Amino acid sequence: FLHSGRGRASLISRLSTPAAPQAPNIAAPPAEPTPSSATASEDVPSPPAASVVMQTSPTTADGVTGTLANLSLETSSGSDPSAQRQRMGTSGTPVTIMSNYLGMHFLDNKGIFRYETRFEPETDSPRVRNSLLNQHLDVLGTAKIFDGVLLYISTRLSENQTTLKSIRHDGVEVKIDLIFQKKQKVTESIQFFNILLGKVMRCLKMVRINRNNFNPNCAHKIEQHKMELWPGYVTAIEEVEGGLMLNIDASHRVMRTDTVRSVMADIHRQGKGNFRETCMAELLGVTVLTRYNNATYRIDDIHWDKDPSFTFETKGQTVTLAEYYKSHWNIEIQDMKQPLLYHKAQKRGTQGTTVETEILLVPELCYMTGLTDAIRNNFRIMRDLAAVTQVVPEKRRQVIRAFVKDIQNTPVAKELLSYWGLSISEDLVKLQGRVMPPETLEFGGGSTTRVTEKADWGRAATTNPLLRATGLSKWFICYTERDQRVAEEFFKMLKRVASTMRMDIAVPQRAALRNDATMNYIQEIRKAMASKPDMVVCIVPAQRQDRYAAIKKLCCVESPVKSQVIVTKTISDERKLKAVAEKIAIQMSCKMGGAPWALNVPFSNAMIAGIDVFHAGPGQTRVPSVAGFVASLDKALTVWHSTAAVQGPNQELVDLLKVCFISSLKAYFQKRGTYPDRIFIY
Repeated sequence: FLHSGRGRASLISRLSTPAAPQAPNIAAPPAEPTPSSATASEDVPSPPAASVVMQTSPTTADGVTGTLANLSLETSSGSDPSAQRQRMGTSGTPVTIMSNYLGMHFLDNKGIFRYETRFEPETDSPRVRNSLLNQHLDVLGTAKIFDGVLLYISTRLSENQTTLKSIRHDGVEVKIDLIFQKKQKVTESIQFFNILLGKVMRCLKMVRINRNNFNPNCAHKIEQHKMELWPGYVTAIEEVEGGLMLNIDASHRVMRTDTVRSVMADIHRQGKGNFRETCMAELLGVTVLTRYNNATYRIDDIHWDKDPSFTFETKGQTVTLAEYYKSHWNIEIQDMKQPLLYHKAQKRGTQGTTVETEILLVPELCYMTGLTDAIRNNFRIMRDLAAVTQVVPEKRRQVIRAFVKDIQNTPVAKELLSYWGLSISEDLVKLQGRVMPPETLEFGGGSTTRVTEKADWGRAATTNPLLRATGLSKWFICYTERDQRVAEEFFKMLKRVASTMRMDIAVPQRAALRNDATMNYIQEIRKAMASKPDMVVCIVPAQRQDRYAAIKKLCCVESPVKSQVIVTKTISDERKLKAVAEKIAIQMSCKMGGAPWALNVPFSNAMIAGIDVFHAGPGQTRVPSVAGFVASLDKALTVWHSTAAVQGPNQELVDLLKVCFISSLKAYFQKRGTYPDRIFIY
């Protein structure tokens, strides 16, 4: 099963249950409902349709690869309804639930009609072509879509070829031929409707940040933290089994009231490391907001050799940036020595090509957005943000219904949708769900526990023996002299909680460092490698990415050994030390190959595979991307095989996917003596 989401419904709609018992048994969904058909909750019979039958050979001599090689596709004219399998399960207690989807309805007399355009004499500029078509809005409608060649309108013209005449800006008469091509199906127009939805958002005066839209007029101020929360929506029009629907969820964007200049000033005051390098590391890739026009920009670079006295040409005059902001926005730049921020924008050129333009921004006018690691680690800030963002389901439903009401109460947005014969349901989609029975977790020594509806088994995990405990007979711990007492208390507590989990921990080899310099940690770890420890534990006074990266590089690449890095603050509170030590003990056991607990997995011979790709940070365009592939090897899903593959920068598709898969299948066979019957891919 490929767990990818998008396009899954359309794939399933092409599959039917084959007659052969050994073939996959996949039922076709109901046909897409028309505006006058029954709702999704009613039984709608679907007519027989062409389907794809997957047949497999019963032989397993060649393992799973042999089975895959024998797959064949055949076309059939239909399938026996009695042989179809209901893809919805039956266990659990039925319950009526609502999904964050809104139904979309289309008028029968409207559609998306595509026309090819021809101009005589030839007119190359898409902008001029569009202005020529705009002279006939009474025929084409005010909400037409034109990409420079193809024209989309909501009502079909009376003739297959229609001729219009327009006057160009230079007085020349231009003949326009509109040649009808086709009426697009709704399922072919998902991208079109998402573009249309973006226009509706602009009609509602939403500000687009990345891919989502937010409302600055309803900002919730959190003044004690110099922040604002902008409410907004995450939206996408998708094809599902009920047809086309609007997937929508309430969201919030953290808008800070501190500027880029104030962040740079704070870095300068702290005086840590190279000022320019620290600023680049902190700011590159960050999205900032300019409040004078409510526009967002991504910081791609910092031009240290430019300042607000930088001159440029505009309307035949040479002006400085400071003069431009004063005359255009009535804003006076305060710091004339600050560097400028650089944003690389892509705009559509006059010939339809993409043109890159450089935009220079003034730091004191750019406001920070989003959360930094320091903010995420601040309990008070996160608690105050959660009070606004974490809402109960009914409140979330009200927010989504308010969105639909806003569209209905905004004439421009309502007219735009009605032009295309489109309307959105006023309430969320209802469907029948199931409350599944609670799962039972298995621990060591035959202990079990039932998971409650809160899905919290933290206490059970620390009071029961680990499912598979691995001790630490030889390990190394290092810390600064100042943190020696904290380290000793931590070790005592770690040994105490580990005994409850049936995990044996020996006395470690210790090293107290004079200070927290990165090189001190590296040197002591290298010395400890001579005794070949099972694990290295480093207690560091504060979070520092460079030190953490250096320790992990040494322990993962140069001299591979399992490692654990702990921040002093995490283990310095005596009241929380026991709970923290329990979690760290479980982590250390897992790294040593242990397993804290397991579920009773119903599949006896299934492999779970996970795939993801890591990309380098902003500004590192030449750094390769790394694909990670993991696969389970045992029934309880506690033993895993992993593979990493280096590939081109920012490349999402995995070149060595076949190699990773074969490596995992060989490891599975070596562990269990057979190949998996099922493979689930995430």
